[in-house]
Amino acid sequence: MGLSDIKSDRHAKIMALLLGVITLALYWPALHFEFNNFDDAQYITGNARIQTGLAPGNLTWVFTQSYAANWHPITWLSHMLDWQLFGADPAGPHFENVLFHIVNTLLLFWLVRRWTGALWRSGIVAALFAWHPMHVESVAWVAERKDVLSTFFLLLTLYAYTACAKTEITPATGGARLLTSRVFLGKTKKQWLYYAQALLLFALGLMSKPMLVTLPVLLLLLDYWPLNRMQPSSFKKLFATTLEKLPFFALSALVSIMTVHTQRIEGAMAAGDLTLGWRLGNAVVSFATYVEKLFWPSNMAIFYPRRDHLSAAQITFGCLLFVVIGLLVCFRARTRRVDLVGWLWFLLTLLPVSGLFQVGEQAMADRFTYIPSIGFFIFVIWELADDLNHSVAGRRLASLGAGIILAACLLATRVQLSYWQNSATLFTHAIQVTKDNALAHCKLAQDFQAHDQPESARLEFGEALRIRPGYPEALVGLGVLELAAGKLDEAAARFEAALKIQPAHAVGHYNLGLVLFRQQKFAAAAEHFRAATQYQSGYDKAWANLGLTFAAQGKTDEARASFLQALAFGPKNAYAHNGLASLLTAHGDLVEAETHLQAALAANPNLPFANYNYGNLLLRRGAVDEAATQYRQALRLQ
Repeated sequence: MGLSDIKSDRHAKIMALLLGVITLALYWPALHFEFNNFDDAQYITGNARIQTGLAPGNLTWVFTQSYAANWHPITWLSHMLDWQLFGADPAGPHFENVLFHIVNTLLLFWLVRRWTGALWRSGIVAALFAWHPMHVESVAWVAERKDVLSTFFLLLTLYAYTACAKTEITPATGGARLLTSRVFLGKTKKQWLYYAQALLLFALGLMSKPMLVTLPVLLLLLDYWPLNRMQPSSFKKLFATTLEKLPFFALSALVSIMTVHTQRIEGAMAAGDLTLGWRLGNAVVSFATYVEKLFWPSNMAIFYPRRDHLSAAQITFGCLLFVVIGLLVCFRARTRRVDLVGWLWFLLTLLPVSGLFQVGEQAMADRFTYIPSIGFFIFVIWELADDLNHSVAGRRLASLGAGIILAACLLATRVQLSYWQNSATLFTHAIQVTKDNALAHCKLAQDFQAHDQPESARLEFGEALRIRPGYPEALVGLGVLELAAGKLDEAAARFEAALKIQPAHAVGHYNLGLVLFRQQKFAAAAEHFRAATQYQSGYDKAWANLGLTFAAQGKTDEARASFLQALAFGPKNAYAHNGLASLLTAHGDLVEAETHLQAALAANPNLPFANYNYGNLLLRRGAVDEAATQYRQALRLQ
């Protein structure tokens, strides 16, 4: 190693240290933020399974069950580990997100530098990735652990694949049969080790977030640049490098099928009224908007509502933008491979979340740019650097411009980060920077509801309905307010109206079941609790209430089965433990009943029914003083 290499390595280490320290300082306020009520509740704070931590049986659950319209077992395990370590304290999960973001930044820096040997360009690409305000959503949102986690495995996959390619002695040549044998039998042990590592890391990435399904094609792009393993004009090399990716393509196909199947079952796929024409138009407009926001980040929100009408001007501008950039890239592809690879990286990795297969209600999302922006930054930085690197004045201008842009990113990110303190600040900001955002009004209403401000909640739900008449989320929210006020008929009317518009609304069915149960219409209540479990299979509260409904009807076997199903999805569901204990006590199985009552009180110490039932059990044993203690506690709570 020469003196210049040693000096370059020292500079690289200093740059990596600065990237890590500045990124940590930038995101440090996130450690004091709360969980928000958009997905954090479904993923963590309201997820009974997650709150059991790394308990026995959870490893089987994460790999065999889907939940919240997703199958991502590695992400679930990371949330379980968080709860095991930190409990309900959000500081720990926030710190882990920030830590993953820092590690991803450093991995990206070393990876691009290894590909290109360019120190400063690699550092600027990594800094843009670390400090761009479009990435705040992926880092400051605990439920988006899947973004930072899947990117971590993506970058490690690229590391292993690069190592495999760098140890290649000679490119594969010969006929198709010879090529096949060389691809799979001609690798050295060291190559096979790197190849296996890449495949395993890719599998872990897919199990963190299925957005990585396009990675096999990305590997082919990297074969073109910077690894220079093939020419598109050489069919034999193209065939050999494509054949090499078959196991990667197989994993992508398998996870794609599982994801589509899961989201259809859970009702997350968009309704059929979204025509192919609308989805294509929305994809084009969204791609153009991503480019705009990556250049000039402004008016960023956690949720962008769908555009009911896409203007011809928006679609035309989006098409022209991609035609112009596409022509520029194609014309320069022979001499500037980096342009082609960077731009196609951006487009390719955005494709799964482009809205062509619409999942959810959003038109687009900032978090979707977390991985695609890497290719975009490489494309832009190399384009500008090459154009400005021909003179001393150009290099000075490039340095000054890079400094100003990175400083602006730091400032914009700190401002954007401040909106993520809690649900109120987050959705108030979303309402301010977007138009007719019914979901943001609903989430703000739910936050008011959680903080015992029913009138403020009612106003926000009403605003959501003004924007979007018949919006099921707002109708259900108003129904919950009516239910809490004891207005059962009014609550039932709200839930029925929501279900008429969205029959697969699991929460609507659950709450209507609660109304009917309180009205002692047990058969009708059971139907709605059952419907809730059909549309959301892991809905442990619905299973528990289904069990209570069966118990009220004297259907002991059905009740027992429902309580067990509730505990399979939510091992800490106090109502299921208490209900099962009641059945066991009635059948004289006092030992197992006591175990469930203790579990119920451990999960929810403020459940008077559990204290009452525990008192009954102790009384049957003759433990009068202990029974009296439980009765007093039940009376105090009641």
